[in-house]
Amino acid sequence: ETNEQKLHKIASELLLTERAYVSRLNLLDQVFYCKLLEEANRGSFPAETVNKIFSNISSINAFHSKFLLPELEKRMQEWETTPRIGDILQKLAPFLKMYGEYVKGFDNAVELVKNMTERVPQFKAVTEEIQVIVHFFPCSQVNFS
Repeated sequence: ETNEQKLHKIASELLLTERAYVSRLNLLDQVFYCKLLEEANRGSFPAETVNKIFSNISSINAFHSKFLLPELEKRMQEWETTPRIGDILQKLAPFLKMYGEYVKGFDNAVELVKNMTERVPQFKAVTEEIQVIVHFFPCSQVNFS
């Protein structure tokens, strides 16, 4: 296996991983977050709590689905003439700072989910309903608890 083949293999694996990650981000953002926010807006529990749990997941999802993934896909299509991905990662690296906010609030979010599941029957019901629905999606590995 030549170095060029190894590089192509690594870039292909990164693209596959990014696609899987984006599908899971979409699931968290477009299904879990939206459904829980819908229920919160009915007055079952505070919308602010849902926002704290999901932090800036919508921004992270948008970054990956609208910028990083399309750039990687385009580059893989142009691999013969432009066999590299480092420039893409370097260009988009500053946007990865948004993970700081997400990580900073993660432990608190996990604790909120635990408390809400134990204390608010409607929160628990919605998350369980979503998990049943998610079971039928290809990216069903996302577990909310």
